[in-house]
Amino acid sequence: YFPAPEGQMIARTGFNDGIDSPDVIAQMKIKEIFFSGHAQLDAGHFQIYYKGLLASDPGLYESYADAHDANYNKSTISHNCMLIHDPNEQPMKWYHVDLLNSGGQKPINNASEVAHINQHLAEDSPYRIGKVEGYEFGPDPVKPEYSYLKGDITKAYGDKVKDYERSFMFLNLNNKDNPAAMLVFDLVVSSNNNFKKTWLLH
Repeated sequence: YFPAPEGQMIARTGFNDGIDSPDVIAQMKIKEIFFSGHAQLDAGHFQIYYKGLLASDPGLYESYADAHDANYNKSTISHNCMLIHDPNEQPMKWYHVDLLNSGGQKPINNASEVAHINQHLAEDSPYRIGKVEGYEFGPDPVKPEYSYLKGDITKAYGDKVKDYERSFMFLNLNNKDNPAAMLVFDLVVSSNNNFKKTWLLH
């Protein structure tokens, strides 16, 4: 478990390497602070690896802060997150790049960096986009049967969302044919019930 400011957990069924490894690895991310720059709009993202990437982050740096980087690589649409589309959302920018309205999370202050780290860390900072509400793993802390992470990522989406909590549960099934299971539960209340919601899985 990686606590604030990341709010992230890595779970795995074992530590064997190679394409024939029987082990599953999962990344679960709440993301408490948006740090701009190389940060991505990926609060609530997850990845799963089993003999290759099953659920991935397909973004690719071709160059920094161009249209592809801002509208795909760093955007929510290239992550295993939720899109919540407000058709009347005000235009946004990533630095100087115009962002398409894909329904994703919002870059704070056009993704501009702050002058001092305390501007990120202050309790009332607008860069605080998420909050871990609970985490647990066990009963054996070295080889847990379950790994759980829950967080509130409402602020990552701005005013189009009233409440958004995402919960993850990774289960080590100790079964060679079905080694693990991953559950993702979303509780979403948008500011307008008609906003289209899309659950992404890459």
